[in-house]
Amino acid sequence: MPFNPDLPFPKSAGDPIKSKDWNDLVNETRRLDTAKAERNGAEAFSGPLTVAGSLGVGSATAPTGALEVTATAWNRHLRLVNTSNAGAGPGLFFKSSARDWAILATHGGSTAGAGKLNVWDATAGRSRLTIDDAGNLGVGVDAPAEKLQVDGRMRAGNLGVGPWPANANYQFVGVATLDQGVAGNYALLQSAVGGDQGTTFVNSPETVRLRIGNVDRAVLEKDGRFTFNFSSNGLRISDGWTSFPDSANNRAEISNDIGTYKTLMIVGNKSAGLGRRVSVWDRLEVNGAHVVANGGMSVQIGVASGPYANDGIRGNPNLWLDAVAKVIIKQGFESRGMDVAERFPVAEPVEAGQVMVYDEGARVVKPCTRAADPVAVGIVSEAPAMLIGRGEGEAPIALCGRVPCWVDADIAPIRAGDLLVTSPTPGHAQRLPEGASGAGRVIGKALESLERGRGRILALVLAA
Repeated sequence: MPFNPDLPFPKSAGDPIKSKDWNDLVNETRRLDTAKAERNGAEAFSGPLTVAGSLGVGSATAPTGALEVTATAWNRHLRLVNTSNAGAGPGLFFKSSARDWAILATHGGSTAGAGKLNVWDATAGRSRLTIDDAGNLGVGVDAPAEKLQVDGRMRAGNLGVGPWPANANYQFVGVATLDQGVAGNYALLQSAVGGDQGTTFVNSPETVRLRIGNVDRAVLEKDGRFTFNFSSNGLRISDGWTSFPDSANNRAEISNDIGTYKTLMIVGNKSAGLGRRVSVWDRLEVNGAHVVANGGMSVQIGVASGPYANDGIRGNPNLWLDAVAKVIIKQGFESRGMDVAERFPVAEPVEAGQVMVYDEGARVVKPCTRAADPVAVGIVSEAPAMLIGRGEGEAPIALCGRVPCWVDADIAPIRAGDLLVTSPTPGHAQRLPEGASGAGRVIGKALESLERGRGRILALVLAA
């Protein structure tokens, strides 16, 4: 019990003290000194309390820190309570020589809103980190709307995300090892405001590779070339012919070439031992000239000018029509040539307009050498409208139509309408003599006259 000295009390200087009071005082002092760390009462201190050493709460052992709190439940160690609802709730304040900080819980009266845990920059007078009652974390944001919301850019390793340094109207994703203040260094950019709001830009200072299963499926190169299925049967789109299909099988290219070829090129692939091919399996419409070139040869459909202007198809130098069975011309056939000819083997080179006879022993045709020869074959055609046969090195002999013909008018003058037969002059025709029979010997009819000498006249091919 507390010490209660006998009266009179208190004492003045020089007053005697009873031995009992002295002994009681000494015993009470010793008791208080022994029990000073084991106070179980509800004593309250109205003034400041200073502890010169370490303070331990809830532990029988000496504390190892300035303050050590020991309890058996997480909510019993240290409880900070603020009964005021005017603003910030209970908190911890950190005082340093450089900057002051606090960790605060907010009441309803707080400008940041109630029910939040806040890291407060007391020196700057603003919130740095906020966790709300929904578990949202805001960095520099008092009221985060997402699980993580950052006011400004954030970085994970070398990856940066946030407002674009080059223009804050855009949000970017890019690596921190590149200066994102340089306009061409971002990886992904999306407009937040302005006329292009929502527009997304994918950018790279080098090649962009699109992969599936870690295999390149599309590659956009720095020079603008775009290749699909880069690692297998690639298709490249380029702004200048790159010979991409030439370097390996299964490759093709579409090129808007403005260099050597100056045209839009569609170049097929080569595979299975075949040369490059482009195939159209369905309807193909071409509005304008259509030119198919193969080395020095070409075919044009819809030629703009020249002798074949407005024609439907043209060959240079030849046009080949090929079919398994027949080639059928629905509305007739027209040609700039004037005769139909057939190829015959020859013994020696011949020229157009020569008159030929058949050599039974050699099975070839050769220039005539006698008059009215019954084995006359005909006249060598110059530009037949239709040529039968494909023998190389053979002479085209006109079967019908009009052809130039070499004649000898010194034997007899030739007038238009005269029948023509072979002559002794090699390769020349002459007029059928008056009264002579031309059966089996006539090769044609003169359509032009020649009074004397040798020359070429136009003749109508006949078989009589």
